[in-house]
Amino acid sequence: MKNTIAGNIEVLEQVSRFISALDDAEYSHVSARGGSSIGKHVRHILDHYSAVELGLKSGMVLYDARNRGALIESKRRVALEAFEKQIAWLRANSEQANYPMRLRTETSVSVQQQVDVDTCLLRELVYLTNHTVHHLAYMRLLALQQGVQTDAGIGLAPATASYLRSIKAAG
Repeated sequence: MKNTIAGNIEVLEQVSRFISALDDAEYSHVSARGGSSIGKHVRHILDHYSAVELGLKSGMVLYDARNRGALIESKRRVALEAFEKQIAWLRANSEQANYPMRLRTETSVSVQQQVDVDTCLLRELVYLTNHTVHHLAYMRLLALQQGVQTDAGIGLAPATASYLRSIKAAG
C-alpha cells in the first residue's frame, strides 16, 4: 500500500508542479479543438480523488458525482490547495488498503444503467494513478496547443517510464 500511496502522491505533485508553471489564463483556456481546458481536467482528477475519499467514509465510491463548473476549473490557487488536501488525506489513510467499498458507475451512453461492484481502497488508488496520468497527458497537449513548453515526461504512464528506463539500462 505504501508504494501505491507514494505513486499517487508522486503523480499529484507532478500535476501541481505542471499547473504551477501556468498562469490562470493558460489554465482555464478552453481549446477550440477539444472544448476542454487544463482546469477542467484538473477538476475531473480531483473529483475522482474526492469520490474515493467519500467512499472510504460511506462505503460507496461514486465517480459519476462530479463538481462541474467549479471554481477549481479557473483558479489554479484553488486547485493547488485541493491537491495539498488530497496528498494529506492519502498520507493519513495509508493503513486502509483493504478497506471494503462498493463502486457504483454508469455503464451505458444510450440509457441510464448502473452497476455496483465490490472494490477496496487499494484497487481504487491503483486506478486513480493511471487515471490521473491519462488526464495529465491531455493537459500537456492542451498546454502545447497554447505554445506552453512542458517537460516531455508529463503524462508518461508508469509502465512506459519503466520500459524506457529498461531500454536505457540495456543500451
